[in-house]
Amino acid sequence: MGADLTKDARPRVLMVDDETNFAEDIAALVSEHLNCTVVGDPGSGMRAVKERSYDLVLLDIDLQSNMSGIDLLKEIKKQDSGLPVVMLTKLTEMSHVVESIRGGAFYYVTKGTGPSVHEIVHIAKLAIEDARNRRAVELIDAEMGDALAAIVGESPTIRKLKREIERVAPMDVAVFISGESGTGKELVAKAIHALSSKERRGRFVAVNCAGITATIAESTLFGHEPGAFTDAKRQRIGKMEYAKGGTLFLDEVVDMPGDVQPKLLRTVQDHEFERMGGNQAHTFDGRIVSATNQDIEKSIAEGRFREELYFRLNQYPIHLPPLRDRKEDIPLIARYLVQKQARKMGRGGLGISQGALDTLAERDWKRNNVRELLNAIIGAIIRCDGDTIQAQHINSEPFQFPAYPPTYEAASRDAREQFQRAYFSHLLRMTGGNVKAAADLAGIQGPAFHRHLRNLGMDADDFR
Repeated sequence: MGADLTKDARPRVLMVDDETNFAEDIAALVSEHLNCTVVGDPGSGMRAVKERSYDLVLLDIDLQSNMSGIDLLKEIKKQDSGLPVVMLTKLTEMSHVVESIRGGAFYYVTKGTGPSVHEIVHIAKLAIEDARNRRAVELIDAEMGDALAAIVGESPTIRKLKREIERVAPMDVAVFISGESGTGKELVAKAIHALSSKERRGRFVAVNCAGITATIAESTLFGHEPGAFTDAKRQRIGKMEYAKGGTLFLDEVVDMPGDVQPKLLRTVQDHEFERMGGNQAHTFDGRIVSATNQDIEKSIAEGRFREELYFRLNQYPIHLPPLRDRKEDIPLIARYLVQKQARKMGRGGLGISQGALDTLAERDWKRNNVRELLNAIIGAIIRCDGDTIQAQHINSEPFQFPAYPPTYEAASRDAREQFQRAYFSHLLRMTGGNVKAAADLAGIQGPAFHRHLRNLGMDADDFR
C-alpha cells in the first residue's frame, strides 16, 4: 500500500456502492488516474479489503443493506486503520458525513448529478498522500523502540550514524559529537543514552556550557556547600550527582570556562569530584557525552580548550553532517515535521506536496539546519489555508523578525488570527460552506461559529 503519486503507476482504489451503474461510470471516468475496482455490497467490500491491498476506499454512505456505510467504515478501520476512506454522499446526508469524518473518514464527495473527475482525483490524491505521510511518521516512531526515532533520514550518512550509535551506546566510553548548529547533537546524545547498557540507565542530564561564568559553571557541574561563595546560602546538588549511573551531556563544551576545565579533567581521570566549598570526595560513575559546533582543533590551538581534556572526552568521535550534505533526507524529515507540528498547531491531516518538498530540497540550509527547516515548516503551516502545503507556502528565505519586532501581544494576535482564518477556511471547504456541519466538526455552537466568521470577515457563501 501507499502508492507513490509521483510515479506513473495508478493508485489502487476500491469503490463500494450499491448503485453499481453509477459506480462503474465514475470508475470509467477516472480510469486515466485511478485503478478502480467496484463492488456492490458491504460483504464484498470487506472481503476485498482483507484479500487485496488498496490505496484508497471510496465508500457510499447510504448502502441499502443490513450494514450502513458508516458501519462498514468502522470495520475497515478495524482491519487497517491507515487505509484512507472517502465517503460518497448525497447533499441531504450531511449529519452522517460529520459522523463518518469523526469515525475516521478522510473526506467526502457529494454525488448530486455526479461529481467531477477533477474533484474525485484531487480528493483521492490528498487522501493517499495524507496516509503516506502518516505511515512515514509511524515507521519512524517505531524504529528502534523510539530510541533513534528523532534522528530522521535514510541517506547512507544517517544509516551509518545510526549504526555508530548502536555500536557505541552499550560501551563504557566517552563520546564527543561535533557538527553545525541545528544538526541534532542532543538527539544523538539522547539516543546513545537510551541504548546504553542496563547499568547506564540512570538520568540523562544536560548542561549548556556556553555563556556562564566559572563560578556558575563549577556550581552547576559539581554542586556547592553553604558559604562556598557569597550567594551560596544552602547546599546544592550538582549535575554530576544527578547523572549518577546515567549520562551527563555537556553541550557546547568548548565554551566551558578555562578555570573549570582542570576540575572536569580530574573528574574524568579519577571518577571523583568535590562540591565547591567541600572536601568530601563523591564518586562519578556516569558516561560523559560532549558536543560542540566549533572547530575544536582551532580552539585548542588558541588555548581556549585543554588538549588533554579533549583527548579524555573524545574516546569515540561522532560527526553530524549538515543538512545540505544529505538533501535526500529532506523529504522524509519535512513530512515528519509537518505531521508533528501540524498536530501541535491544530492542523492534523495537513499534507505537503512534491513541489513544496522540491523547494525545500533546493535551499542550502546554511544557518541552523533542521531547526531552520522546522521554522520553514511552521511558517508554511501558517500560510497554508488548504489541505496541502504547496511550493508557494515556502518562504524563499528563512523567517526573520524585523529589526523592530512587534510587541508580544501584537505578534500573538496576528498569529492567532492567521491560525483562525486557516482553520475556519479548512472547515468550510470540507463541508462545502455548510456552517452547521462545519460547526459540528469544530465542536462549536452555531452562533459562536457565525461570530468567529464575522470577526474574521469571512463569508460561508464563498466556499459553496
